[in-house]
Amino acid sequence: MDVLDLGNNDLYGAFPHWLESLSELQVLVLKSNRFHGPIGTSGTKAPFPKLRIFDISQNNFTGLLPERYFLNFKAMMNLYKTISSLQYMEDNSGNRYSVELVLKGSTELIYILTVFTTIDFSYNNFKGEIPNGIGKLQGLRFPNLSQNSLSGHLPSLLENITMLESLDLSSNQLTGEIPRELTSLTFLAVLNLSENHLVGFIPQGKQFNTFENNSYVGNLGLCELPLSKKC
Repeated sequence: MDVLDLGNNDLYGAFPHWLESLSELQVLVLKSNRFHGPIGTSGTKAPFPKLRIFDISQNNFTGLLPERYFLNFKAMMNLYKTISSLQYMEDNSGNRYSVELVLKGSTELIYILTVFTTIDFSYNNFKGEIPNGIGKLQGLRFPNLSQNSLSGHLPSLLENITMLESLDLSSNQLTGEIPRELTSLTFLAVLNLSENHLVGFIPQGKQFNTFENNSYVGNLGLCELPLSKKC
């Protein structure tokens, strides 16, 4: 099985951990259901080795983010170095797979390119820090961890995700400064850090010079451009 899309149903219960053992699974969509409880707590040795699209948004998942998953998402590591041409995922009859995802803040129905990677954990109740293991996912393009209760600092290891095009961490409880290392993300087109508790200077240079006030609104301790508040 390559693709499993069970989104927008009325499914209820704990995270189906048996899915971790599907070694060929590349796309898993469980969004907009009534799943609850923690994820990533089973004993599967190497979960989701080929997973590239993981959308569990708009449920009631709780607990910490599953760093064990991040450390085993092999297909999201160095993806851009291993794929030389753009291809679409197809079934045995040659029909292209499509999936509905939220990308850069808007909902889109897309055909799935083999280079496409996203993690969407938004609109749940995850807590704790963003694990450093996310920095290993150098081929990740569209992570969305917004609308949770995540705390702690932004990991500077996010700079390792060199293919990052969009990063949404809005509406959490994140603290500390925005790491200056993130200015090295030259593909980053959309940044949303709004409604957190971030403080200090907003980094300047490269892509960060293109972001406007709405990327930072609701962080009363942030200062300097594009905000009018001086440090």
